[in-house]
Amino acid sequence: MWPHNLHPAPDLDLSLPELPPRSRLFGLAPAGRGTAQVEGLLSYLVRLARAHSVNPRRLIKTVFAEIQPLIARLRYASFFTRDAGTIDGLARYAEIFSETVAGLTSVAGTRFTTLLALRELLPANGAGLLVRRPKWCPACVEEMVRAGTDVYRPLLWSFELYSVCVTHHLRLAEVCPGCGKPQPFIPRFPDLGRCALCMAPLGVNPKPAESNVRHVASDGIERWVSGAIADIVEHLEELEATATRARFVVFVRTAVQYHADGNRAALCERSGLPRWVMAKWLSNDVSPSLPQLLSVCYVLSVLPSEIFLAGAPAAILVGRPLRKLPYKLFGRAERPLLTAAKRRRLEARLAKIVADAADTRPLSGVAKALGLSRSSLNYWFPAECDSIRAKHALARRCQTAARRQADCDAVTTVVRELVGRGEYPGKKRVDVALRTLGKPGVSLMRPELRDTWRQALVDELK
Repeated sequence: MWPHNLHPAPDLDLSLPELPPRSRLFGLAPAGRGTAQVEGLLSYLVRLARAHSVNPRRLIKTVFAEIQPLIARLRYASFFTRDAGTIDGLARYAEIFSETVAGLTSVAGTRFTTLLALRELLPANGAGLLVRRPKWCPACVEEMVRAGTDVYRPLLWSFELYSVCVTHHLRLAEVCPGCGKPQPFIPRFPDLGRCALCMAPLGVNPKPAESNVRHVASDGIERWVSGAIADIVEHLEELEATATRARFVVFVRTAVQYHADGNRAALCERSGLPRWVMAKWLSNDVSPSLPQLLSVCYVLSVLPSEIFLAGAPAAILVGRPLRKLPYKLFGRAERPLLTAAKRRRLEARLAKIVADAADTRPLSGVAKALGLSRSSLNYWFPAECDSIRAKHALARRCQTAARRQADCDAVTTVVRELVGRGEYPGKKRVDVALRTLGKPGVSLMRPELRDTWRQALVDELK
């Protein structure tokens, strides 16, 4: 018999627990987070595609472009091979892609795979910041392959001035050892350990006999610069709140007072820094470029993170020797010095060009006609250059609109002629007729022409 004193079990809670929101893509963690070897966002995009076994470019063209209209405009070939390099930087592409990646993967902190944390300190288009083509350390790549992990590119490798690996003290490679060609920023095949063109391995076999191939670096300042960049990347998350131009200016002013009793010229002469650059920082609200920031750190014997994280500037400088910069960290063409008379003549000619509505030459064409480089012209006459650019851009938009309208009119004309001859204006027939009219690049594959063709069908066949 069943016992009479059986106590029933308490009611079970059968309600489902609250699940966290699901991400559309796999929440892949960035490699090396919180260290100097943190992965760059470009590398993360390739590894994310590898985790889904898809072409990285296809992933961006479909999934990314579907939720971010601005990315949908970037689906041209040269973006993946050349323009995508700024994704690791601190400008518009870095912000767009880091936010999109965070939304698709639900991974927090993707902005720290870029340089967005330094937006209040460095100019977005500053000289000597980002590489023009990918670089890598062959020994690092080989170590990743031997360890059986995904090969990734640290954010360090995206810096133009980072030329020596801080781990192996070897120069970074820029071309494939197999075919001798540079790599695209975003390849079609999701493997950063192999050449995107010939599939040769990008790592080196670390044998003693091949040590001479790896170009051991002996330049002391070059190794110091790479170490200083590693210091920036390692403290990137902390620097976001403190790395500002205002704090940098305070530090420079303190250094001038400490080493030269407030005499800027004396400090510049002893350290090798150009006086005009220091005047721009301290008087004209101009942000330092990365080479300029590193030059200041080198001559004052400090690391970049110490300027913004180590406390009072005066306490940091105590006991630090003043060094002389052996050479400019990043060279650029010298701007010609213009006399007052020549500036007035050029200003008058530019005023005429700006006022002439029919003159829609690009800035490069105007600069060539005046015998100056584009950067020089922009340096001496920024307002006039802005007007010339705006006028040229407006003319280009008008030309594009007129060309598109002419193409639409050609489609309407072809449909009308085919219907007049008793022929049905199908897509293939219309495309053939357009080529006959001398418009080989015009076809109904273009959405606006396809819409015009459909409207013409309705108008002619109703």
